[in-house]
Amino acid sequence: MLDPPASSDESVRQVVADAEAELRSMARAIFREEGGDHTLQPTALLGELWLRLARGGSTVFKSKVEFYAWAAKAMRHVLIDYARARSAKKRTPTPDAVPSISVTFGDGLDLLDLHEAMNRLARWHPRAAQVVEMRFFGSMTIASIAERLSSSERTVRGDWALARAWLHREITSGARRAS
Repeated sequence: MLDPPASSDESVRQVVADAEAELRSMARAIFREEGGDHTLQPTALLGELWLRLARGGSTVFKSKVEFYAWAAKAMRHVLIDYARARSAKKRTPTPDAVPSISVTFGDGLDLLDLHEAMNRLARWHPRAAQVVEMRFFGSMTIASIAERLSSSERTVRGDWALARAWLHREITSGARRAS
């Protein structure tokens, strides 16, 4: 958890309340452009995030930025696990039809395609993949990401532009190959 001030229970409650509000804001930002077939809600995403934090034991984060970077990564994994579970259910044969296995997210983006493309990006350019994770899944600012990565804002903006273009090319070329 964040290293709270040792002075009082009220200080701890305030740190947790502030973190809850920021995480809720991050979750809402992810779902703002939610696709029609995505049934996970921000509250459920937050619940799973808190469970993962609790399962992590006595993890102490050195700063708020480090905590929110962890939260962005955890949200990504919660969403991917959810998308995989939905895809597995959709692959179960039905007598009437064979349903699509795509789980779309905002603007028709397939979350599993994004995840796979981000894994490929991480092998090629790990920092750019981290920037995408913190920006897309964590709604973090360029300044916060630069602080977390110990980079300049200019470097982060460049990584963000590079990653968006690279991911767009990867995802759209993959969609063309699948057609």
